[in-house]
Amino acid sequence: DDVGLQDEAEASLRASQMQSFVDDVKSTFFAGTPGGSETIMPLNDGKTFVNTNFDDNVVISSELAETINKKANEGMVLIYSQGDIKISHQVQSLKAVLIADGKVDTCSDADQGGDNGQLLDSCYNPLVINGVVFSKGDIALDRVYGGGSTEGMNLDSNTLIQRAEIFSFNPEIVEWGYNYKHKTQPITTTYIEELSTRY
Repeated sequence: DDVGLQDEAEASLRASQMQSFVDDVKSTFFAGTPGGSETIMPLNDGKTFVNTNFDDNVVISSELAETINKKANEGMVLIYSQGDIKISHQVQSLKAVLIADGKVDTCSDADQGGDNGQLLDSCYNPLVINGVVFSKGDIALDRVYGGGSTEGMNLDSNTLIQRAEIFSFNPEIVEWGYNYKHKTQPITTTYIEELSTRY
């Protein structure tokens, strides 16, 4: 039906726009050979922070998440992995743009479809990501918070209606992207051509 086709067209357009954004971020900030460093470095504008191009997988530990969130208070943080981005179960909030050529895993300590006891023991914290999450592979939503699970097998009825993972698009990304491009790639006059007078 027409509504279904319109929804598909809008979804396709959004996917295309997201892919364009991701390609632009990768080519602008992560060109060159991956260094494998977990350092979050400021760029010249002082408002953009990037990792120095992780190679292979990125594991966001609670310590790295704390650094990312501190830098996010000063500007925009971009994390890119040529492999997977795996988030430790201890991390409960993250403010960043996450881009993975592999998958994004919200709990690096266990996997859905595996040992349920391990999930209950290891993935019971909630997670809120304020930013953008992009993955060429899957986004593995492994947290079990909201299923009555807190601190392992201790069932808490207060968590039954809570969401385990929340991805909240940060609208500041649009403003940051505009300002960054405006400062680093200003519009310049390439040529002027006089047109003949018309009456």
